[in-house]
Parts: sequence; structure tokens; C-alpha cells
Amino acid sequence: MRTLALIVVCAVACLATASARDLVPNREVCDHLGWRFLPFARFHFGTSNACVEPIAIWFMLKDGAVIRATVQPGGMFDTGLTKGELGDKTLWAAATCPAGYAPDPALSAATFDRILKSRYRCVR
Repeated sequence: MRTLALIVVCAVACLATASARDLVPNREVCDHLGWRFLPFARFHFGTSNACVEPIAIWFMLKDGAVIRATVQPGGMFDTGLTKGELGDKTLWAAATCPAGYAPDPALSAATFDRILKSRYRCVR
């Protein structure tokens, strides 16, 4: 009985922690127009925000640094990478969250595959 009470207390504490962290689903739907070389951004690789809310995007090449920016509705996310600079580095991952939130887990070399598979949420 004591074990059951401990499990219930732990479950309630875990729910409170998740609530306190303010987890929300990712906003990948906002970049549904796709990642591409943007003709109106000097053909840099990027995407645009198709949602009515500002979003935050984290982008990373498999072996590179994280590029982050907040994008207003209708605005674009420009990685600054041209086709020549991107080269054959086709393995990249991006996380998209509401503005003011960050991917959970954070985008890094260790979490690259998880983010690539969209297995993340967003935390305030």
C-alpha cells in the first residue's frame, strides 16, 4: 500500500512538473510549404512561416552548428547557406516551436536523429 501511495505521489509530481514546464506540440506544420532554396533570399536554403503566430526555428547540419531565428507570420527563415555551401550535406534537422519556446530535447549532435524524426515537443 505504501508503494502505491509513493507511485501516486510521484505521478502527480511528474504531471505538475510537465505542466510547470509548459510543454506544447511542435509547430512543424508552420513550415509545411517546405524547405527549399528561396529565390527571394538570394537562393539561400530556408523555409517560410505559413502560420498566423510567430515561430522559432532551430536548424542544424549533421556536423554543424545550430542556427536559430524567430520568424514572424509570412516571414522567412534563411539559413544563409547557398546550394554551393550546402553542397552534398543533405543531412540536416530542424525544430520548429512557437516563439518563446525551445525544442525538448534541445537540438544537438546527441539529439539530431530524434529531432530529424520529429520526436520532440516544445518547452517554455
